Formats: sequence, C-alpha cells, structure tokens
Amino acid sequence: MNNFFVAILFWVAFSSISYAQKPRKFGAITNEEMQMSSYPGDSTAKAVILYEYGTSNVGYINNDFEVTLQYHKIVKFFDDDELDRANITLKYPDHTGVYKFKASTYNLVDGKVVESEVSKKDIHTEQLVDGITEKKFAFPDVKPGSIIEYTYQIKTGSIAYLNAWTFQSTIPVAWSEYIVRYPEYFNYKTIMRGYIPLSVADVKNTYVSIGGSSVSGKEHRYVATNVPAFESESYMTASKNYISKIDFELQSVQFPGYFKEFFSDFNGIQKLLMDDIDFGQRLGKVGFMKDEIEALKASHSDDLELAKAIFSYVQKHSTWNKHNSIYATENFKTVLDEETNSGMINLFLVSVLRKSGLNADPVIISTRDHGIVNPAYALLKEYNYVIAQVKIEDKSYLLDATDDFVPFGVLPERCLNGNGRLISENTNHWVDLKSLGIRQTTCMATFDLDEEGAMAGNLNYNFNGYRGIELKKEIKRTGKQELLDEYAERDGWEISNATIKGEDDTALPLSIDLELAISDKAESLGDRIYLTPLAVGQTKENPFRLEKRMYPVDFTCPRRSTYMIKYKIPEGYEVDALPKPLGIALPNKAGKYIFSVNVQGDQIITTVQYQMNQVVFIPGDYVLLKEFFAQIVNKEAEQIVLKAKI
Repeated sequence: MNNFFVAILFWVAFSSISYAQKPRKFGAITNEEMQMSSYPGDSTAKAVILYEYGTSNVGYINNDFEVTLQYHKIVKFFDDDELDRANITLKYPDHTGVYKFKASTYNLVDGKVVESEVSKKDIHTEQLVDGITEKKFAFPDVKPGSIIEYTYQIKTGSIAYLNAWTFQSTIPVAWSEYIVRYPEYFNYKTIMRGYIPLSVADVKNTYVSIGGSSVSGKEHRYVATNVPAFESESYMTASKNYISKIDFELQSVQFPGYFKEFFSDFNGIQKLLMDDIDFGQRLGKVGFMKDEIEALKASHSDDLELAKAIFSYVQKHSTWNKHNSIYATENFKTVLDEETNSGMINLFLVSVLRKSGLNADPVIISTRDHGIVNPAYALLKEYNYVIAQVKIEDKSYLLDATDDFVPFGVLPERCLNGNGRLISENTNHWVDLKSLGIRQTTCMATFDLDEEGAMAGNLNYNFNGYRGIELKKEIKRTGKQELLDEYAERDGWEISNATIKGEDDTALPLSIDLELAISDKAESLGDRIYLTPLAVGQTKENPFRLEKRMYPVDFTCPRRSTYMIKYKIPEGYEVDALPKPLGIALPNKAGKYIFSVNVQGDQIITTVQYQMNQVVFIPGDYVLLKEFFAQIVNKEAEQIVLKAKI
C-alpha cells in the first residue's frame, strides 16, 4: 500500500478513537503502525510516541498506604537521529522494585512483523547513592521503521506526592493518557502546567480496593491527543515551565475522628519554615560574629553603607559549593570555614544583617533551571533556593552572597525567575525578583581600511552588568589569554596588543582595549570595495525562527548595546553607496533599535543603538518580536560600497 495513504489511514483512525477507549494490550501493534514512514501530524518528526499510558493507584499493603504506577509506552522511529530513545533508564527507591516488566522491538521483515524481546540478561541494575536503584536496558535491532514497546510496574511508596505525568515530549505524542485512583481518605491538589489543551479531564466517584475492602474514592482521567513536539528556542527559561504536565500534592487526610491539613496556604508554609530548626530557628544564631559586626558598624554609620559592607564580608568569606537549598543545615560557623550550600550562605547573610540592626528577611525562590512557581498554589517543593531582602528606609534590596562577582542589589541571573515569597516571623508575601542589573555592551572602534579590504586599528569594549559578570567569571576560570584567543578564533581577529581592566572589581565594568587587524569584513572586487557596516557586533541570525510560539519570550533582564565603528576611507576611493538609516521600536517602549551610517571627511561612521527594556513578552507579541529582529538582521547585512576615483 502507498505509504502516504497508510499514514492518512493511521491519522484518521487515531484521531477518531473514542476518548473512552480501553487500554492497549501489550504486543497489539498494527500493520498500519508498522508501515508508517512519517507521522501525519508532523512530517518532519524523526520519531513519534504512538501511545503512552499510565495509572497511579493508592492502595493499602502490609499495613501501609502506597502508590503503584503502571506504565506502558510505544514509540515509532523514522530516523537514526532519535534511536537513542531505545536506551532506557528507570530509577526507583531501593525498597521498591520493577514488576511485570515487558519490552520488545518490532520490525517489518518480508511483510511480516518480527518481535525481538529484551532479555533479562541485558538488563543492568545498579544501586546509586541516597537509596536509589537504577535499571538500564537497550532495545535490540532498532533502526528507522522500528517500533519499541515497554511496560512495567513500580511501587513508589509515598502518598504525599502522586506520580506526576508529562503529556508532551521533544517528539510528537499521538496519545497520552493518565489515570489516578485513590480512596476518599485523601484529598489531592491537582496542578496543570503548560500550554497543550487536554482532550479529556474528568474526575468521578469510584470504588477503590483497600486491604481487601471496597471503599469510596476518586478517579482522575486525563487524555491529550496529537500533541506537537516541544521545540526549544532562544530566550526561554527551563523547559519544565512550558511542557504540559499534571502534578499532584496531598492537601489533607481525613479518617473517622482524624483530620490533618498539609500546607493549605502560605501561612502554613510560613509557620512550617519559621518553626524549622534549619530555617527560622537558625536565624540570628551568629553570636560568634559579635566583634566583626561591631567593627563594621563602627566604620559605617550609614545603614546602606553598612548593608553593603556586610554583604561584601559574607561574599568574600564564604564559598558556595554549587548546591541549591532553602535550608541552613549546619552551624553558621561552617559558612566561614568550608564550602556550603546557598541556604547556609544567604540565611547567614540575613542573620548578620539582623544582628547589625537592619531590617532583613529571607525570600524563598525557584531558580530558572528549577521552574517558575505557580502563584495559585502554595507548594513548598516548588522552591529550591533562598535569598535575602534588606529594607533601608523605604527601599528594598535583594541580595545573594553566593557569587563573588555580583554587586550589592544585583541578583545572579539564575535567580531572575518571576516571584519569590518573603518569609518572616510576622508576615509572608510575594516579592518581584527584579534586579538592579542589566546586560550592557558598549563598543568603540577606529579602523584604517586599505584598498585590498584589510583593516587595522583600535577597539574598546566596556561590558557592564551581567555581561561583565559573565566575562569576569570566564577570565577567573580560564585566564585573560584564553578569552582573547577565543575572540580571535571566533571572529578571525589578529590581536597585536591587549589590555583588560576591571576583572577583579564588582563595581567596575570589564574593559578590553585591543589593537587588531581584521581581514574578512571587506572585499575588494575590481574598482569597488564592499564593506560590512559592523566589523564587530553584527547580528547575523534572527533568534526567533518558529512560525508561531506558544511560550513567553524571557530576556532575563533589560539589555543595552551601543556600537560606534569608524572606518578611514582608503586613499583614492570615495563612497558609492551607504545603507539607509533605520529606526524601529516595539510598542509601549518595550524595545528600540537605531542604525545609521554617515560620512564625515575621510571617515565612515556606523552607529547602532539597541535597547530591550521589557523582559518578558507574551506569545501574542511573538510576531512583532520576530519582525523586529528580522529587520535588524537584514539592515546589518547591507553593505557600504566604495569606488575608486576616476
């Protein structure tokens, strides 16, 4: 049968399946699925998840409640690039295990479906740290055209967090279904994330088997069909913020004569944290800092200067071990003696600020790679980090002392992620995680251009804010010469002399002065020289390539860049053509771009100013942003034309 018609038949068949369909039996692979050569929902897809099905059931076994996950998945491959998906890793607590495991590869050989089972001897099990076991296996005989299928059961143990379910992947998903059942004793919050609408989202009363008895309970059923592949693009936070997923957290437990509520709101989280020996009860326990605090207070009578001095002290005398936490799990003396986690350092900072008489509180946040918190739900597990807020007169400053290169009042970029929650003895409230920092580049350059198109001259960079911080870290990690070599190799520069300043001072920008030659930004053809307006700093590609975008654009922080490049016209040449000026702006002063090329005497001067004032853009703004950057790319690709004088 023609592959095109096979694909269409599969699409029609799959699209018309009743949302009340029964779960598929293992091994029930159809001829239509085997003959598929592409996925009708996305002809560019290199693989597709044909079927993903799971159930989580809360039961009562061995005098305890536990959760059992049953999982079933079928994947079709079209291209070699996705065959790594045939290597599977399962992780689970040591005290549980994998049961009812089956896994097979299916190939079409001479018109017949040939099944190759995963052998038990090919399954490798290893005990990891923290009570976790890892089971790995690879499907045999996998190639483009193959289908893999596997199913298993795991007892997860905990009823506090039912198994989450993700409906979207980096390849399309034809069918994704998840069912959760639990007895009436439990009440769960359900949190839906992402941008994919569900075909089915039902909750109904049912009966659940508990210890051999049938009791009233709830059944949740969720189905998503024809889910497009998740595509990552520039200026996105963690993918978990966008991929469609449903999560569950235990809200309350009620048995006859017994009721307990868990973190129903932020007041509950506030009380929990302030009563915690590793959070609220740890604050203020910095008596060993008495002499240092008195010395700092004696030399800084102004509250703002005192806060800056305390921040600098903690920053210089602590070392972050790269582990994130909201807790201080050891005595604060540890902060000064060895590498510690972010919770230790920043709760120590709060404590020293308080002991100095300043108004300081902790703010729990979720870092960018951990995901944006959902403000509609009070879920403590969504927070993985803590920073400090100090209020001086009527102004608040957000502080993080884990980073040696970040100045007072500027948060590391990893912390710029929506809102945090201030937690103190008497209050809790949202805090906008805006920072005083920007990402700014200023470049001034002067070049002598010769008749062969080669140029030599001087270039000065000033990197402020996050761009400066980023490069200072790179210099500390690899050295100045490594940074210069990277520039030279990437941009084709020949650097003859270089001076770098400000790499050790958080208050100063990073300044780089270069004497250099560039040979690939101008071309001599006959009696013409064709010159790129921006020998440095040219925007060559549009960061936004998708036709439409379902997710917000997040620039992290405001951005500024200014370039002024001067070229001396070679003797015997004159200007034949210049790019026209361009001035464009986004609505509501969200961003702007100004480009001009002018002639002054024997010099051509290119000036570019770029500003992105707005940090987050909703998907509805995507078309405007895409066109904004398209115009920038097109304008900077135009050329200056010089001609030989007659």
